[in-house]
Amino acid sequence: MTTDNSAALAVHKKLLLEKKPEFFDRLDSESRKPIDFNQLFYLNTLRKRASSMGLVRATEKRASRKEVRIAFLGGYSLYPLHELVEHLLFTEGFDAQVFVGEYDNYINEMLDENSDLYRFKPTAIVLFPAARRCYYGGTLADDPDLHRTAAQQIAKDLLNLADTVHRRLGSEIFLINFRLPAGRDLGAYRSRSLGSDWNFTKLVNLELGLNAPPFVTICDIEFLANRNGGLWARDDKGWFETKQPCSPDLLVEVAREITHLAKGLREPPKKVLVLDLDNTLWGGVVGDDGFDGIEIGSTSARGESFRAFQTYIKSLKKRGVLLAVCSKNDYDKARRSHGPTI
Repeated sequence: MTTDNSAALAVHKKLLLEKKPEFFDRLDSESRKPIDFNQLFYLNTLRKRASSMGLVRATEKRASRKEVRIAFLGGYSLYPLHELVEHLLFTEGFDAQVFVGEYDNYINEMLDENSDLYRFKPTAIVLFPAARRCYYGGTLADDPDLHRTAAQQIAKDLLNLADTVHRRLGSEIFLINFRLPAGRDLGAYRSRSLGSDWNFTKLVNLELGLNAPPFVTICDIEFLANRNGGLWARDDKGWFETKQPCSPDLLVEVAREITHLAKGLREPPKKVLVLDLDNTLWGGVVGDDGFDGIEIGSTSARGESFRAFQTYIKSLKKRGVLLAVCSKNDYDKARRSHGPTI
């Protein structure tokens, strides 16, 4: 924990002890920053202490907080994941009612209509299957069709569970897929067989993503782990000691992703992106620098970066995002200045 972060957390604690309502504004702001597990868990502890002290937001009585009921099921110890999600939802204006299933008992809980899960009646279910269920029991030399069939069956079993509970409860399912192994299991042979742990896990994740019905949303831990690094995401000690699914900091990323998905159940998605022009879609100010003075295209590193940004923005149209411009520039000059990309 850095000195700056330690100082910020000390301010939070001081505001709490003084029972200052602005404690919550700082709590919300700090929780949204890219902080590590220890910092976020500490903020969660302060939030719970504030609740026990009866401290509320200055606008709490006027505000209409949304409620979401989330069940956490899986093949791991789901503490403290559920607490991180509950905390992050709180900072986003949601009150989360949480159910936590028993360790590695999710199949029975989802199939048994008399289980506590069904009495809880969740809005959404976070399903976190254990990595040991994503395993090919044959040999590396087996026909690739056997590897594919096994991967399809694992995915089918999980999606059938999701379908069963959705039909009975109407719950949305946030299915966490499988983290890729970070060990050097087979060296160069890793890429030569679909039966290697690396390829087989990717194959199962692909089957899950391609075949998930509309009520199943993949919480992509494969992506979350690999954007930071496989070794960063791994925590063997945490698994053997307390059955944790991954490193503490990856758990924070998973919690943020679940929070985002849960918010989407009660809030419509953003559909419009509004951009300025000068020093946003191109470098410089067209009114001052002229058409030949702005930076866009492949003649400089900065111009190339603006062109790449335009290319990305254009790709959002394929996802249904409406693009708009808010600028004081003259319309004809703006149209002439944007270059060939958009």
